[in-house]
Amino acid sequence: MNYPTRLLSDDESIDWECRPHWRGLIVPVLLLLVLAFAGTWAFVSWGAWFSGPLGSVGRWVILGVGVLIFIVMVLRPFLHWFSSQYVITNRRIIVRSGMLAKSGRVMPLGKINKVFFNVSILGRLLNYGRLDVESASDDNLIIRDVPDVEIVQQRLSRLQEADEDRRRPPQFPASD
Repeated sequence: MNYPTRLLSDDESIDWECRPHWRGLIVPVLLLLVLAFAGTWAFVSWGAWFSGPLGSVGRWVILGVGVLIFIVMVLRPFLHWFSSQYVITNRRIIVRSGMLAKSGRVMPLGKINKVFFNVSILGRLLNYGRLDVESASDDNLIIRDVPDVEIVQQRLSRLQEADEDRRRPPQFPASD
């Protein structure tokens, strides 16, 4: 899951990176279990109920519908989770996703005005939340399903202060 270092700028280092919280996989896993049970039952029962061409065509239809449901409701959410990545470096926030076609969003730490987090009741139980990053422009960044969102918000504030210190010109003492 490591962010490619070739995409980092000079003197840039990764401070924190992760995937979205695993709770996004709960529904697809439950659907997989239901689909496996119900699909197997329907496939076997159809053959017992109908014979001849209707029995074999019906089984192919059941198999096709099962594969379609598997791709749309199980495989696609898993691939989205697997290919999504949240990265915070000492210079910017990076949100990337996509297996074949990639999309990404970058926000420099110097453009950040405020950082908020929101944790729901379920988020408190499972330790995840939403991170809202308000920028100097109107282009705000909302990152959902962030594990340990409160700790991430603290790290981001610390990195933002360090980035401000790095960009600030040196102060020379006044001469008499």
